[in-house]
Amino acid sequence: MMEVVRPHVDLEVDPGTPIIINHKHNNSYSYDGNKRTASATSSSSSTTYHGVRFMPVPPGRPETISGLERWAPPSHRRGPQWLLPAVIGAVVAALLVGAAVGGGLGATLGSCRNDLRNTRSQLSALLLSTNPESSATGTTQQSSPACTGSGSSTSTTTNGLLVGYKVPVPAMVETLSMDCLALASREQASSQNEKFTVHCGKDMGSGSRRAEGGGTVKVADMASFVAYDFASCLDACSSVNIFAKRQKSANKCQAVTFRWDLASVYARNKANCWLKNATGTVDGAKGCDSCLMAVKVG
Repeated sequence: MMEVVRPHVDLEVDPGTPIIINHKHNNSYSYDGNKRTASATSSSSSTTYHGVRFMPVPPGRPETISGLERWAPPSHRRGPQWLLPAVIGAVVAALLVGAAVGGGLGATLGSCRNDLRNTRSQLSALLLSTNPESSATGTTQQSSPACTGSGSSTSTTTNGLLVGYKVPVPAMVETLSMDCLALASREQASSQNEKFTVHCGKDMGSGSRRAEGGGTVKVADMASFVAYDFASCLDACSSVNIFAKRQKSANKCQAVTFRWDLASVYARNKANCWLKNATGTVDGAKGCDSCLMAVKVG
């Protein structure tokens, strides 16, 4: 008993496409579409005719409908297995590089802040040391140091002295540090050891004034300039007296007027320290805010 497959009815046969026809009686037959030729072969042989191969059913392999089975196309290959680990590695590397760069920038900015804080502390200590009698605290201004990898542009010597410090212009300083009551509580001495008494809120001014011993005295300004602290104003007065002594001149500094509202007084007079050639009575001095008068003793 044989089974003949009709391609035009049961299966569409394409030329060049191998088709396996399995017969349960282990016989193979060929079919060319126009004429039929049957030839019995053994179970171990096969015949190919016009792209159609006839062969027996392999042992243990299930039969298909009508004994036909089309070869299945090869399965699609998967992508390279190294692609996913490579992508993950690139992402992790980018995160590590970003963290390293961020940490380096944070450390540099922290170093800049520390340098600026240290410079301000050293400047405050230096200003307080020039006026030990003053117990008031004030704000000091300075140009911002250039922050680089090696530190700020303002440095210090082994003795703690500032190097390359740029003093702010007077117009940028609203007020100077001052405790007038502390200064007025005792006599103040210049660097030349001349003694002065301090009177807060007083300005001798200029013109005719009543003298201490009676009569009148003409008070005039010998010089005016910018002083960033009261001690510098006193030292300037003593320096004039030293030169007057050397020159045997009678023009000596007898008093000073000092103002600490620097920005406003500089805008009007371009100075905040005035050296006086004479002095009158304290009661005859003019009143003023943010100012003091110091009169030489003897």
